[in-house]
Parts: sequence; C-alpha cells; structure tokens
Amino acid sequence: MRGTHFTDLHEHIILEILCFLTAKFIIRCSCVCKDWAKLIYQPYFTHVYLSKRKAPLQLVLEKNNNLVLATLDENLYIDTSPHNILVPSELIFDLNIRRFFDVQPSVCLEIFTCKVTGWILATDQAPYSYLGKEYECQPYHIYNPITGQHIVVEKVKRADIEWSSCALIFAEKTNQLKLLGFYSRKGSRRLEADVQTIGSNAWRSIGATPCDREGCELPVLLNGHCHWLDCDKAVVNCFDSEKEVFQVIQTPPGFMHYMSNNNINFSNIGSVNGCLCLSVGSMGNEHNSFELWVMNKYGNQDSWIKKYVLYDLRIFYPGALLEPLTCLENGEILMLWDRSTLILGDAKTNSTMICYNPQLNKYRYFMFDEVTLSERNA
Repeated sequence: MRGTHFTDLHEHIILEILCFLTAKFIIRCSCVCKDWAKLIYQPYFTHVYLSKRKAPLQLVLEKNNNLVLATLDENLYIDTSPHNILVPSELIFDLNIRRFFDVQPSVCLEIFTCKVTGWILATDQAPYSYLGKEYECQPYHIYNPITGQHIVVEKVKRADIEWSSCALIFAEKTNQLKLLGFYSRKGSRRLEADVQTIGSNAWRSIGATPCDREGCELPVLLNGHCHWLDCDKAVVNCFDSEKEVFQVIQTPPGFMHYMSNNNINFSNIGSVNGCLCLSVGSMGNEHNSFELWVMNKYGNQDSWIKKYVLYDLRIFYPGALLEPLTCLENGEILMLWDRSTLILGDAKTNSTMICYNPQLNKYRYFMFDEVTLSERNA
C-alpha cells in the first residue's frame, strides 16, 4: 500500500516483530534509516528484546582486544558433555582500546556488563603510574552487541588522581544509562565518586563513598542498585541509580562472626538466578570450603539462606576469586574460577568438575549480569 511507513504501526507491534530477529539482523535494521535507529537505540528496546527472548545465562569472553558473547546451554551438558556447555555466538567485537602498558594486553582490562540494557563497559583499570612509568588516562568504552552502538566517555581528569574504577548502571524509571566512577587522590585511601548520565558529557560529584578499592572493583547490578561487599564491616554497600545515593544492606546473621573466625581466602558479592548472593571461600592447610548465601527477597535481611556448601575444593592456587554464576536445573552450581575456568559444583556429592569449551580455554570470562526487574520488594 502506497504512502505507508513502518512507524504507522503501534510501537508494541514493531517490538514484537523485532524480538523474533537475531542480533545480527537487529544491527542491520538500525542502519536502514534514522527511524529504525531511533527505536532500536532506546535502552528499553534491549530490555524488551532480552525479556521476550528469555535468553539463558550468557558470558562475555575477552581475548586480545576482542569480545565474544557465549550462551550457557544446559541441554548440552545434560545430554552430552560438560565441556560443551558454552556456545559462542557468531558476533565478535573489536574493543579497539589503545594500550600503553608493557604487559599482556588483557591484564589491565576490566569488563562490566549490564544485561537489562545490553550494554558492555570496557576500561583500563590500571593506575596511572605503572612499573615506574606514567600513563595518560584512557577513556571508557561502552558497547551494545545487540544494536552495534559504541560510545566513548572521557574519564574525570584531575592531576592528583592515583587510582580509578567505574561501574555501568541503569535507572529504569528515567530510562537513563549512567556511569558511576570511583577515584582516590594521591596520599588518601578515601574513595570519592562521580556520576555521568550517558549523553550529557558531564560528570556530577557524589562526594565521599563508603566503599573501598577492592570492593568497588566487583560491582553487581540488581533491582536498579549497584552492590559491593564491605568485608571489614560485613555489610553490602549499594548505590541507588535513580536517587544517586549510597545505602546499606545487612549481611546474613552471624556473617561477621564467620568472617572473623575463619581463614577466609576470598569473599565476594554476586547474583544467582536473579537473587543477590554472597560467596565465601576458606582455604586452610587441612580443609578448603566454599559457602554461598542467597537473599531470596531483595532487601529483606530475614530472607538470607545458606544454599550451597562445598568442602575440599580442588583449586589451582589460593587467592583467586571463585564467582557463582547460576544454579542449574539438576541442582548443581556453575562457578567461575579466576575468570579463566568454569567449574561445576555438586553439593549432594560434594564434588567439582572443570567445565569449559576447549575452543575457549584461552579466553577470559566475564558475567553478562542477570538483572531481574520484575521481582520487586515483597
């Protein structure tokens, strides 16, 4: 019919149609015309796209400045072998980040992901002084594998900054993607923070933060809040992406006592199947253990439960981080060790199994965060 345009259709109908397309076709659609691009580049489109497709857990694989998305397929593990549980996608993205460090390219790179919007943040997390050399600030690179967008955001430039980090957050009510940047000044251990709404090209000062360096390097985005574990105080610090304020979530009863009376090798915060979780590893000379607490109802301290306990872990070396990724339907838990090895743990048999795709054994893995927006405080 002459004179018609796709925008004559209701937007929800267009979204329903687009949700049947692959990411590669979505990128092609965004190149057709400005109207297509305007629709696809909205943060809510990626949220609708992912929720309609109900994609399983995904990991971001990084190697030599390239990004690859891999999907966890439980059926491949159940029906065949655990070594084929990850299926890499055909989409490969060049990070195109210039290197200044005389080390292996991947060592200083950190990846932060936001599944609710589909955006991925890549940044060089090393200090400005390394191995006796001074290096200029590198910008933050933000990518959307579904739409093909690439945004570069300059870091806060201050002469007295000694260290910096950043987290990618999303404010659902205002439909805004933001960067939460942390930094410490020379001679000070106190962390300060700035926020930038993507598109504004301006940083806003938040002031002093309750976080420390180690904690803010591993943020977890859940329910519109970014979370960090404060091991010294045994509390969870969180940042409200809407109000732009810091808050505190209490850890399970007895958590501080456990932390202070055991030989804790690592502790971190994460998300498992849409729930906030805490994992702790105790690596002693005679006994190694891994414990996982899960908050079933977000924000409700009484909903913490101890879900998994594994003993006598066969790990490669102490000190590396063990991150829980997801609980499989058969009751096993998939974990990421040192961001390089996938491990399956079975609490019933107290056993662990190395699980990886041989084609991906030289990649580093990053969680493509599972953010649950439908489950609000009950």
